[in-house]
Amino acid sequence: QLAKEILLAKGNDKPLGYNWYLRFLEWHPELHTCCAYMLEQSRQDAETDKGSIRAWFDLVTMTCLKYDILLKDEYNMDEKGVLKGIGQAVKVLVSRHNKMAITAHPGNRENVSIIKCVLAVGYSPLPFMIFQGQTI
Repeated sequence: QLAKEILLAKGNDKPLGYNWYLRFLEWHPELHTCCAYMLEQSRQDAETDKGSIRAWFDLVTMTCLKYDILLKDEYNMDEKGVLKGIGQAVKVLVSRHNKMAITAHPGNRENVSIIKCVLAVGYSPLPFMIFQGQTI
């Protein structure tokens, strides 16, 4: 869409071909395509704060030592949210130095959560899903 708007602003109203970006990439070797994935804005902001991540793992380690929590009692739980009505990957143009791209969304879509747990010693219960509840 942006490429079309730029051409129109320059007075060129010819339609772009389906693979127009391939020629564009030939002219600009400093760029390449990659798939961007969706991430809620607040999570993207948190990922850039490496100090708080390190502090979290230090706290977990100290808590396990303080309360004598054994490895067999440690679980890792991960949640993957799937947004209804939003695709997960979008092809974007980025600098050749970028390995990946992230696009943020405002967080106002219905979310379905998939939860998976793994015990530190290897046992893994079945995953489960959580859908939006309804008031009866």
